[in-house]
Amino acid sequence: MNKNIEIKAFVPNRDKLIENIEQNTTAEWTAIIDQHDTFYNAPNARLKLRRIARHCMYELISYSRADTLGPKTSTVNRTSIDNKDLAEKLHENLTQSLGVKIDLKKSRLLYMLGKTRIHVDTVEGLGEFVEFEVSINECDLIEDGEKTANELMHKLGIQEKDLLTGAYADHLMSKLASLFESGVENMFSVQFSDITNQLLAKKLEIGFTVKPVYFNSIVFIFKENVDFHSLNKLVEAFVGSTNYGKTRFVEMVEGLTFHSKTVVLEFGFHKELCVQDWFEA
Repeated sequence: MNKNIEIKAFVPNRDKLIENIEQNTTAEWTAIIDQHDTFYNAPNARLKLRRIARHCMYELISYSRADTLGPKTSTVNRTSIDNKDLAEKLHENLTQSLGVKIDLKKSRLLYMLGKTRIHVDTVEGLGEFVEFEVSINECDLIEDGEKTANELMHKLGIQEKDLLTGAYADHLMSKLASLFESGVENMFSVQFSDITNQLLAKKLEIGFTVKPVYFNSIVFIFKENVDFHSLNKLVEAFVGSTNYGKTRFVEMVEGLTFHSKTVVLEFGFHKELCVQDWFEA
């Protein structure tokens, strides 16, 4: 069982945050990690199966922490899983016994600063965030960990107004509820796109695969045929349930396709990469 002092916050300017990390601290960039977390309806703690397929890493993680702003103590249990087949079998068993709460995908930049992990996260369907975990052991005082977290928060320019409670999964569920109220019947993510303005049927037919760390598409199925009024409701609901302004939302959307009851939004999160870097060989 491990303990961390954690802070999570919305990031209004990702580039500025990375600049602060690299100029105001001695943190070392470690990796880009694509994570797919499935949360289950566990009664006593948050429980998720984490898949990092690119690195063939799978973990079952349970954790408890207070849903408060600012530094908070998190108690974590991790169980490593040897291979993908075993992880998927475990997923089947957990789904049958507990039920799935929500799926969440994110791209994570990992920096290490001593015993502190700094995560710069792009969360599919939510936006951009920073999270850091100050690892503490039995000999450490919780107050010292909280002091370290507060000092780092100041160095990175994180404002109190941007602090978050809860987990990403909680915020994604709230966002989905808002979208459904706007007339969306279903939504799901896909990992393909030809980044052209073709109809969904053509996209499915062509079936390009895209590196999920660089690109995401989200499909929205409306209750009624799509018109511009429906699209406007979608944008309003999406912007209203995240911290994005309309301008930032428009900057993120690489493509928009709609036909019948279906809308496909293509999101490009890493604009420093060229188009040829997006596609799998």
